[in-house]
This record gives sequence, structure tokens and C-alpha cells, in this order.
Amino acid sequence: MKFLKILILHSTIHFIHSTFIKSPNQIESFDYLVIGGGTAGEVLNSKDNRSLTHAFSLDASDVGCSTIRSPIDWNYSTIRLPNAYNRSLVYPRGKCLGGSSALNFMIATKGSKFDYDSIEKLGNPGWGWETFDRGIRKSENLIYKINNQTTEFNFLEKNHNQKGNIKLTFPNYLFKFWKNYFNSSYVLNHNPRALDTFGGQINGPWIYPSTIDEDSKRVTSETGYLNQPRSNLIIKTNTEIKRLITKRALNGKITIRGVEIKSNSKNLIYAKKEVILSSGSIGTPKILEQSGIGDTKRLSKLKIPCVLNLPGVGNNLIDHPLLWNVYELLPGLTSMDDLSTNLTFANEQIDLYQVKKQGILTNSVNVIDFEDLNGFLNQDEIQEGFQIIRDHQHIPNSVDGMAFDVNLDLIKHGTPMEFILVNRRSLEMKPEVGKSYISIVICLQYPLSRGSTHITSKDENIPPTIDNGFLNHPFDVWLLSKASNHSRSIINQNTWNQVIKKEHLPSLKVQSLDDFNEYVRSSIDTLYHPIGTASMLPLKDNGVVDPDLKVYGTNNLRVIDASILPIHLAFHPQLTVYAIGEIGAEKVLQSLIR
Repeated sequence: MKFLKILILHSTIHFIHSTFIKSPNQIESFDYLVIGGGTAGEVLNSKDNRSLTHAFSLDASDVGCSTIRSPIDWNYSTIRLPNAYNRSLVYPRGKCLGGSSALNFMIATKGSKFDYDSIEKLGNPGWGWETFDRGIRKSENLIYKINNQTTEFNFLEKNHNQKGNIKLTFPNYLFKFWKNYFNSSYVLNHNPRALDTFGGQINGPWIYPSTIDEDSKRVTSETGYLNQPRSNLIIKTNTEIKRLITKRALNGKITIRGVEIKSNSKNLIYAKKEVILSSGSIGTPKILEQSGIGDTKRLSKLKIPCVLNLPGVGNNLIDHPLLWNVYELLPGLTSMDDLSTNLTFANEQIDLYQVKKQGILTNSVNVIDFEDLNGFLNQDEIQEGFQIIRDHQHIPNSVDGMAFDVNLDLIKHGTPMEFILVNRRSLEMKPEVGKSYISIVICLQYPLSRGSTHITSKDENIPPTIDNGFLNHPFDVWLLSKASNHSRSIINQNTWNQVIKKEHLPSLKVQSLDDFNEYVRSSIDTLYHPIGTASMLPLKDNGVVDPDLKVYGTNNLRVIDASILPIHLAFHPQLTVYAIGEIGAEKVLQSLIR
């Protein structure tokens, strides 16, 4: 079989050795150009490229370690959000090979069957539970040890794969207060402790695995998928895209001939077959708009010639808003806060990690509880919530059309709220010597609010605006307020009497619904889960890509990243984005056979 040339263009820093070049001039053209080396992009780049030919991947990065607000972070911020007291939120996105999988909290969750099937209901045949389940299984490599600790972790082997590229492990260290949470949630009639949420049902608390390997090291799409050099795969890092090179074909559609990259002189790289955008929910619409693909009215204001009018580009940005409820521990109890206030404890934990790969430094976020409305609201409250939705249909910057009905079904029958037990204070709090905290982080899973991201200039050096639309819809505010109040009920159970000293946030001054609404607006933050900005929807519904992930009106341009998800689901999207990469790679390979 002919070997295809693949080039990966990535504006990133790379961590491991592969086939990297400083200039693409070593090869005049490539069969496939992959723009971006993030969570989904590296899945594409890793496929058995002997059945592709010559590929080139471009990415905008360099070399670094996993940390937010660092050289491997794009360091974005949102606009001042009008419904959150004009606060601007920090918005990290990975600027390294591995993308945001090198920055995230390593949480490995899978959505429910009901949730994934909702994507298919939006006009996307073949994009339901069976497809996502297969894609996630294909990427997954669950590693577990049979020892005394295994009994703490419920899971069913039949729901998992142990041969994929992305290693998952259950925690070596599990802070002891998880049992208090499970006990109190049971008393409050939450869903029972889940047996294994990877089988299509996610209701109830469970101890989740993390993208951490058996040596307690972070697993990213780079370490998982780019661990073997390939002669026909070229990766060019420190490369940012100016625009896609377009041409009108005889069939009336646009053909992407290649890309122009930022350099001192005009630098063009050509694609013989396909160009694949895998730059994420912020980067992908930016490149499309820079190339004249987007809303013609918006582009004309920037004096960018519109080659393809797709008003959906950059719109439908959906994100998971979160709220911290923080509780101070009784004296003598420790949490991760002690790493920054107790030098002796910190050194002990560093030694324990370096020598034995054990201790608190091996821990991620593992205790997660997805709940349906009945898990934290009574029937009168549920009816009150739906009345708010009925009273506020068709308001600006919120879900509408066919997606409204699907979103409403998710709220009614899915798990609209996530409660996460975290072994530390909130990210905005400063450390205090002698004080340790735990938190219940509350995350809204199916927001009705919608935002957008768009370029504001022809200059590709100017970052796009990001409006994640938080709290545009009053139901989102109301439900977060109710969940924050419910978090207090969890901690007020007797099982916490020997653990909690007092509530720190929102504090007992917050009592009425108006008080909680105020707390939500003044403290809302993000779980960093943007999706939807190149949505897989019918064209009439402002879709950007079709179910084959091809951009409408083009012959050879696909988007394969989180931006194609048209609606938010109850999950942390990392594993789902790996699945998108796996499924997208299959579609690219299938196109060779046709």
C-alpha cells in the first residue's frame, strides 16, 4: 500500500522526541495537513499512517511542563461577563503537544447513553452511544492492581479496555473524607453509589480513574499517542497559522489547497488530499475566520473577504460553569492546602512521591457525583425550575430551536448537576498557615446559556474574544443556587461532625435564594470545558460540520476536536475528545477506500 505523507502543524512545545523539523521545506507538499496537536489531534497523528501517506502536523508550541498560566498555556481570558458582575475569567488552553490534556485535572469520565444519544437526535446519524462507547474503549487502557486497596474501587471489567493508548488508573492515594461524602449523600437520597459509570449510567457518586499512569505520571495525548516515531509523519512545532489557502472548485465548493504559516517571508504548505483542523474550541474558529470562513457580515467588518458564509462559526460556545463551596477542617486534619503552608509535610510528600510514587502528590480529583434533579431538589422546586424555563424561552444568548428541546430533555431525564469533592481550598483563595480546607465544587452540566468566540482583527497575533455566556439564562443561576444550598445540607450531616470546623464559602451569611443568587453571580467560575464553536449540526441550524466532520461547502476540510460537539453533556470531555479523534481518524481512512 502507498505510504501517505502527513504533516502536523502545531503552535506548541513538545515534550518527547518524534520526527520534528524546523522547516517544512524538506518536503514540498503533503497528503494530509493536521493543524493542531491537542487532545484529538494527536489521536489522528498516531493512526497507522502506513495506510495514510505523507502527513505534516503543525503546532504553535515549544518545551515545558504541565502548568496553567505558563509558557505552555495560551493564557486567554474571557470578556467581562455582564451577568457575572463584569468579571473576566482566566481561560487556560494548552499550547503544547497534547493540548489541554497537558493542563487539565486528569479526570477520566464517560457520558451516559442518554446523553450521547442526544447528539444523534440533533441530526447526526451514527453519533450516539454506540459510537462514542466504541471510540472511548478504543483509546482506553485501564490499569489496576489487585491489592487491598482495590476493594475501594467499584468497576466492571466488561465496561473497560486495557489495550488502548491512554492509560487510566485509580488513585494510589485517596483522602479519607470520601467516605463521609458517600455516607451523607446516601442520607440525603442521592442516587446510590455507582457500580461503574463507564457502562452508560452515571447517576450517583463514584470514585473515578484519572489519566495517570502506573508510575503516577500524567498521561497526555502526546505521551499516549506519539510515543513511536513514524517515517511518514512530520511534526512542525512553534508554528502558527495565518490562514487556509482556498480555491473554488468546479463543483462550486471550496477546496483547501494548504496553509500559510506565520514567518518572516511568505511560507506556504500544500495538501494533496485533506486539511484537518484540530485546534480546539477557541483555536479552530479563529483559523476559520482568519481564512474567510464564517459569518459574511462579521468578516466584512474586518475587511476579510468571505470565501464561505457559515454563520455558525464561533457561535454556540457552551461551557460548564462551576461554584466552590469551601469548608474549613478542624485543627490537626490535613488536605492539599498543607503542601503550601507546612514545609515539613510538603517535603515528606515530595520524598514519598519521588521514592515510592505514593502519597498526596499522586492524587487527582476522583470523588464525583452526577445527580438528577430528584437527587437535590424536591418536587415543588422542580416545578418552580421548569416554570422559570417556560417564562424565559427565546431569550438572547441562550439555546433555541431543536437544541432547546434536546437540552430540556437532558435536564429532565439526565444528570444536570455534578458535585465534586475536592481535597483543597478554592483556586482563588490564598493559603493560610494552620488552616486546611476541603470543597464541594458544583458544576452545571446542561446550561441553557450560550456564548461565542470570534476574531476582532485581521491580525492573527490578536487573540480572539471569548464570551462563554455564563448566566445569560436565569434558570442556570437558579439551579446553581439550589445546588450550592444543597452542598451545605451535605456537610451538615452528622458524619462530618468530627471533620468540619465551619463553612468558609459562601459563609453562613448567605441564607435566602437571593443571597445564593448573589453568590453565584459574584463567584461563578469555569470548569474549562468549551465546546460547540464548529458545531456538528444541520446547516439550516447554523451547523459548521456534517456527520462526516467535513466543513459544509468544502471538499477536503474536516474539523476533529471538541468544537464539533453541538450540546453539552454530563461529563469531563477529555475521554470523549479522544473518541472524536478515533472516530475522525476512521472517517479519514474510510475516505481513502471510497
